[in-house]
Amino acid sequence: MTKLTVELEGDAYAEGIATASRFVDEIISRLAQIEQTLEESLNTLDHIELAIEDLKKAKKVLDE
Repeated sequence: MTKLTVELEGDAYAEGIATASRFVDEIISRLAQIEQTLEESLNTLDHIELAIEDLKKAKKVLDE
């Protein structure tokens, strides 16, 4: 792992903190989007599973 040390003073320090904060906020936002997409995908899979079960039942009725 590589370490980088930077010493900042005055406005540069404040700007560095603000930039890091915006970066963290963006990462949190992207993670929330990923979580939402995963939840939607799980819901879709549940619906597909139910549809498959309905199709199996319909096939069984047709085969009789």
